[in-house]
Amino acid sequence: MIKTTTTTCVPSVRRRSIFAVPRAEVTFALSLLAVGVATIVLCLMDDAMAQMNSSAAIVYTDDRPISAVNAAMMYVEGEFGALLMACLGVFAILSAAHAKLKAERRLYSVALVFFFLGVGVFLLRVAIDFFFNDLRLTE
Repeated sequence: MIKTTTTTCVPSVRRRSIFAVPRAEVTFALSLLAVGVATIVLCLMDDAMAQMNSSAAIVYTDDRPISAVNAAMMYVEGEFGALLMACLGVFAILSAAHAKLKAERRLYSVALVFFFLGVGVFLLRVAIDFFFNDLRLTE
């Protein structure tokens, strides 16, 4: 039996789509995509028109982001920042001693990285305490 292009290629093209999955699955996935896009478009239509609607009475405040930023700042300038600074200092000393013992330049660079990170955390704590110490919320 001689195999021609018609007998080898056409049946596989008929069963599969260009995405190498059955055509029914592609049709179902595209219909789900269309339903999702239509739902989003129809639900946001009032807001897109820039007309007065029921959600226009919502007043947005920035209390939650301010509380989150204040909590992060208190961590950095508090005990966690001190612990981080001390640990980075200890790691810098230990890696410098290990670099001296092994006489490797890469370990010296690791010690320098720990040293600069420790100094950076110290300066960050000082800068936050100096420049941003106006709220001091303790919620």
